[in-house]
Amino acid sequence: MNNPPPHPNTWPLQPNQPFYIQTAFGPAIYNPSTGAWCPIFAPQHPQATPFPPPAQPNLLTPAVNPPSAAASPSSPPRQPSTSAMPQSTYTPTDDMVEALEALSKQKWKMKTALRPQQVLACATLHEDKASDGIVLNVDRTGGGKSHTMRLSCAYEGGIGIITIPLLALTASIQSKMEDFDPAYGPMSVIHLDEHCSDKHSLRKVIAILNGVKKDTGRTIIVLTSP
Repeated sequence: MNNPPPHPNTWPLQPNQPFYIQTAFGPAIYNPSTGAWCPIFAPQHPQATPFPPPAQPNLLTPAVNPPSAAASPSSPPRQPSTSAMPQSTYTPTDDMVEALEALSKQKWKMKTALRPQQVLACATLHEDKASDGIVLNVDRTGGGKSHTMRLSCAYEGGIGIITIPLLALTASIQSKMEDFDPAYGPMSVIHLDEHCSDKHSLRKVIAILNGVKKDTGRTIIVLTSP
């Protein structure tokens, strides 16, 4: 990224304002308008000194006061004060945890309990009004992100749209979404890119989506490229 946003980031964030996050691969810039994140490194951006890991490793907070310059090779890297970062005080209620666990075990026959970060991501999205329905969930491969997505869609019901940046991943994610027990509520998965080249087929998909009512007990997951 040739022109990274200036420091420090303001809080609360403005709409579509890029901000800095710490990922498993190091610091990065996240762009909400495109849903993309770009790794940054100190030699290219002197303010990209790695940040300390947040309290919840997969719900990341924007950096408010990143270092203003890279530390010299002879000195230890400077790190921002954690007191300058917004801290969430939200804790999922017992009812929410029980509902998510039951849905996970019944609909997808999961034999193990949900991981803490999966519960926190889903519960924050649906129960924490302070989140405004926005959660940034970054985790390693195999960390359960796909299950978190389908669990959130099924819990909410209605239409869930999942944007996948790489078409090569769509088939894998689609198979995970379709692996459910229909006895615990109807759910269908639509790969939108497969219908875009056929206007007649696309009209059928649009008709299906337009026919979904607000109080429906059905879940429709739409997979699409950006």
